[in-house]
Amino acid sequence: MAPATGPVTLVTDLNPAPLGRQLSLAAPFVRMGDAVYFSATGVGVGQELWRTDGTPEGTTLVRDILPGPWSSNPSLLTVWRDRLYFVVSLPWGGITLYVSDGTAAGTLPHAVIIPEGQGVTRFVDSVFPTHNGPCLSLVSHGFGGADALLCARQTPQELVRIPGAWEQLTDSFSSPFSVLDGVAYFDVGLSHEGWRTDGTPEGTSRFFVELLPGLSSGAHSLTSFQGTQYFRGGDAAEDRASLWRTDGTPGGTVRVKQLAGQATCACGLFPVGGTLWMPHHTPETGVELWKSDGTAEGTVFVKDLVPGTASSSPSGFVRLGESTLFWAGSPEGFGVWRTDGTATGTVFVKATPTPQGGQVVGGVFFFQHLTSSLEQELWRTDGTVEGTRLVRRLDFGDDFETGPYLPSVTEVNGTLVFRGRDAEDRFGPWRSDGTEEGTLPLVDAHGTNSSAPRNLAVIGSRLYFLGLGPGTKYGVWTTDGTAEGTVALHPEVSRFVPLPVFGGTQGRVFFRPLDATVGQELWVTDGTAGGTRLVKDIVPGVGSSWPEPLAFTGGALYFGAKEKGANVGELWRTDGTPENTWPVRTLLPGGLGAAWPPALAVGNTVYFQATTADAGQEPWLTDGTPEGTRMLGDLAPGTASSGAWPLATVGDTLYLFDGSRLWKSDGTPAGTLVVKDVGRGTAMKPVVVGSTLYFLVGGSVTYGVPASGYLWKTDGTPEGTLQVHSTLRVEQPTAMGGVLYFFEEEPLDTQALWRTDGTEAGTWRVKELPRIWWLEGSSLSEMLAVEPEGRLIFAAADASGVEPWVSDGTPEGTRPIQDLYPGTPGSTPHGFSRLGDHVYFGADNGTLGFELWKVPVSALMAPGPDGTEADAGTAVDAGTTDDAGVADDAGSMADAGTTDDAGTADAGATDAGTPPPDPDASESGCGCGATSVGPPWLMLVFSAWMGRRRRA
Repeated sequence: MAPATGPVTLVTDLNPAPLGRQLSLAAPFVRMGDAVYFSATGVGVGQELWRTDGTPEGTTLVRDILPGPWSSNPSLLTVWRDRLYFVVSLPWGGITLYVSDGTAAGTLPHAVIIPEGQGVTRFVDSVFPTHNGPCLSLVSHGFGGADALLCARQTPQELVRIPGAWEQLTDSFSSPFSVLDGVAYFDVGLSHEGWRTDGTPEGTSRFFVELLPGLSSGAHSLTSFQGTQYFRGGDAAEDRASLWRTDGTPGGTVRVKQLAGQATCACGLFPVGGTLWMPHHTPETGVELWKSDGTAEGTVFVKDLVPGTASSSPSGFVRLGESTLFWAGSPEGFGVWRTDGTATGTVFVKATPTPQGGQVVGGVFFFQHLTSSLEQELWRTDGTVEGTRLVRRLDFGDDFETGPYLPSVTEVNGTLVFRGRDAEDRFGPWRSDGTEEGTLPLVDAHGTNSSAPRNLAVIGSRLYFLGLGPGTKYGVWTTDGTAEGTVALHPEVSRFVPLPVFGGTQGRVFFRPLDATVGQELWVTDGTAGGTRLVKDIVPGVGSSWPEPLAFTGGALYFGAKEKGANVGELWRTDGTPENTWPVRTLLPGGLGAAWPPALAVGNTVYFQATTADAGQEPWLTDGTPEGTRMLGDLAPGTASSGAWPLATVGDTLYLFDGSRLWKSDGTPAGTLVVKDVGRGTAMKPVVVGSTLYFLVGGSVTYGVPASGYLWKTDGTPEGTLQVHSTLRVEQPTAMGGVLYFFEEEPLDTQALWRTDGTEAGTWRVKELPRIWWLEGSSLSEMLAVEPEGRLIFAAADASGVEPWVSDGTPEGTRPIQDLYPGTPGSTPHGFSRLGDHVYFGADNGTLGFELWKVPVSALMAPGPDGTEADAGTAVDAGTTDDAGVADDAGSMADAGTTDDAGTADAGATDAGTPPPDPDASESGCGCGATSVGPPWLMLVFSAWMGRRRRA
């Protein structure tokens, strides 16, 4: 179906190349119900959540969480009470725990682990189920910061911190979590202690302490066997290993049997076929086959498979019929063995490669192997010589675009499903009936690539953005609105990790690419390829300083820099030249994960948050000199932290928020005072209208950006600081014409555009629309106020899907602009940004993928599809409106030359007028309370966070 004609036109198709393959599997399969779930990259979509029932038609995308070719990177899939929990890691930072019932509508964020935009210095290492909910371990991997154990709660949806020894350590979770009857058992590696948790602080305790300090014995190889937890550990009597069992208490932790050999052998425990198999090392035999039935007398040596002191190193145990198969060395070479638990019944079957993931289907064990030449092989064995053979060799090749090789084999509804790729580049889930001709890809389709423009920022007379060019490398691009004026400035920001353009002014734009020779450092461009260069290689060579923008003022960019693994960061200042780029002061960055929190420029002063040993986490200010860099005030005296960060400015008044209290400051310690306690949460999305500051409050301060909250306003006095509106969730607050517009969720899968002048009488619903559920709580799609024309442009849905809409603030003037992609998916526009007489945005018309489009501002003023002329509305002084939109709380700024110091639009104090008749309005006609979204934006940072659908 051809797209409807209209005023929207394509700027250029940056990435016209077709996609070569349909799916690229990136994570192992996890079964839930009658399907298995996995993470994969598909046609027109990045790495997202998929499911299959073993048939081509039953292999579908569950939800495109980060639509278009962007990847939400689902990982660590875990089932808890008929729900699939998994971790989403955004390419530009931010980690969230998601939950899914297997449907698109039922795949939603559960709780934020690390807020979006913060530097990621800790990573989720594992997710595991417990009696009271799924839990996850957060580890530092050498980036600094302590580890954490977090467990999910259902009501309210949040993550609870579980205290323990790991909080003083890094990389402390040294072994997998073993779960038995809703209790997880694990080893804290660096302290060599055995711990258990049921998902609550009170149900978490230590059951085992290292008996041999310094030998790294600990409680390793934790395994559930016949309703009891078993593990290996050192013995206090002498340097010897022991098999232990535990009920989770110190008194119930007893030694089953002391074994010959040293305590340091970590050879694993394998409960298969009613037997606990335990490869074990002795000086006489090397690592050979042992077994246990859980008693001292039943813990015995089975057979020396390679006679003498050499080791056979058994592994890969699997039950097949009445026998147990495993892989080990032999005098005939490495291969598969069969055992009944006796020495005479343990026989070598056939030489095969090492299994890398396997599954029993129909009495046959199928397994994968990756050869040294990177060829993927599918093997099968039924425990006999003739039944053990290669099924098919697949060409994996040397292309690691989709990440390292992860073997994945499973069974679903009697069909073997595994990860594969052949010479025809058919990459993804395959199926097999055990024959070469019956081993085929589950899905085979091709589609069109996308440039996926995002981070649109108008600076000077050009539009800058990140996009995928030919070869699918993300680069920094700029355009004057024509195809020939659209050029790449840096060939590759990052193949996998797109990072934000920082913004600038006076013909300069700062950004952070991933460069093969200097790592991630600060770059600057004047909008030409020749004028794009490195500012300074702060960490020489391929090392990175990971520059994070704070603010742009006085012709200088202030940014934080921190080398990987460092415990401190440096505040830097630059005007874009190497000679004028210098560190201002060494500080501990404030915020979770040692990231630099939001900053705010007021005149030539930058306010930010930092940490010191003697004052904790407090607000600071700098004028760009060491002596002019100081703490604004120790708001929580002593080493305690207030956690206050700069929120916005109104005139000469700076507002701050500390997690519950709103503060105001004149820039001096004495003039920094509490305004009012507005409730615990995160303050975000500040918008200035006249002399009034609107902001949203809600959610968890410690572990994430909230998904809902309350709309507040303040004039700087306690009595003038009030909740404005409250029913459900408020999103996208935007100032236009002296009033505030916002979206609010409503019952029955709807949302509504509202407006308010800060009074109950001046707050009403403009128009009800279908809810775009996959954007709920997201700060990645914003309304744009087109001033002084008095129009809002945004993404909204109706029967035509998600398309660009325009509103003049009245019901009849709120309408779709054009149906770019006919059908229910819609074009899902994003990143609205004005340059001159056009508004630019990314969208998908169904044939070209996500590309850059534009619409004339005059078309927003034209009659709608029904021929009616929309009221032009009340114009606002163009000299006080930020045409580039609202700014980013990471401190990135797109300075259009007309922005106020807060980075928000001061629309002036225009009369709100009289509410128009609204047949859909409720009887009361007003909502009297509050709601929420994400943090304030100092630059147009937008994303292709839109619903992308597969195309044949």
